[in-house]
Amino acid sequence: MGPSRAQDTVVYAHGPIQHLCVEYNRRSQAADLLPALVAELQAQHIESRVYEAGGRNDQCDIWLRYTASIQWAVPPASSDYRPYLDRATLVLNSADGRVLATSSFVLDDGLMSMGRWASTRDKLAPAVKALVTPPPQGPAG
Repeated sequence: MGPSRAQDTVVYAHGPIQHLCVEYNRRSQAADLLPALVAELQAQHIESRVYEAGGRNDQCDIWLRYTASIQWAVPPASSDYRPYLDRATLVLNSADGRVLATSSFVLDDGLMSMGRWASTRDKLAPAVKALVTPPPQGPAG
């Protein structure tokens, strides 16, 4: 199993997403989260632009908001404490504020596990994919 999996994912009916706006969260202490998030969106063929919180742009039909937390520990073969992404929650909203999808990453990591030292992008990838994948269509009838 990889360093993470999507958790607590809820996806409401929405079409394919080609572009979205990301609301920058100044409270997030994970410095590499935003570049990892943008890179993973790009890997899912979604263009994104980052805007300051509260700085609405009329061209954004879909917004991605996130929260994240970090922990500190000493990696193997090192003597210095380093931060690592511990958890993140991603929420897709329509321009009118309706929730389209939510997904989270929570480190499922034993005390000696190396998953905490995986890249932030590797940790976020399953949650991003779950977030932007439209739900399956039910049977017609």
